[in-house]
Amino acid sequence: MKKGTKPKLTELCCMLLAAAFLFIACGPSSADGSTTDADTETEGMTVTESETNEIPEEPAVLTGRAVEALDRGLVAVTTDDGILVSWRSLGTESYDTVYELYRDGELIYTSAKEMATCFLDEKGSADSSYTVRTGGEECDAVKPYEHNYFDIPLDVPEPGKTPNGERYTYSPNDCSCGDLDGDGEYEIVLKWDPSNAQDNSKDGYTGNVI
Repeated sequence: MKKGTKPKLTELCCMLLAAAFLFIACGPSSADGSTTDADTETEGMTVTESETNEIPEEPAVLTGRAVEALDRGLVAVTTDDGILVSWRSLGTESYDTVYELYRDGELIYTSAKEMATCFLDEKGSADSSYTVRTGGEECDAVKPYEHNYFDIPLDVPEPGKTPNGERYTYSPNDCSCGDLDGDGEYEIVLKWDPSNAQDNSKDGYTGNVI
């Protein structure tokens, strides 16, 4: 603002706001300009200087990591060379965890630190029963799959029809897995694509993706 000119309304507002912020930041002062030790009254509440200078407590920090409560995931698969047995090393277990594999109650393999959590049992058969013990706990016993895969029946959605009368069917597309119900076993989430699927840059109707 130039000397000799009257301040505009906006300039007065800015100066008043600046003065208010300065007062709030510095607090009341004594005659010599130093900050007083008097209590500060705020809306019927008295706050002493020692209270205003308290350092707030550190917020609580969660330790560890969030993981699914999965089971051992023990599987046994029939191969030409024997029964391949594999199981899950849980994220909550240390690298020093020892796993003991039993066939029909007999210890046949011990997986110590940095050893594989799988074993090819050349003496196993389709009638064998396997279980894994660790830390005093034992998982449920399993028998080998007849093949090196297992079938999953699909519940195919019903065909549909677009508003212009075009019929379409569904086919399985991408899938993922996760423990959706908390029972320790993975569920498979499958995406169904309509037969008339196309990029949305094109006009026309398509069936719903399920």
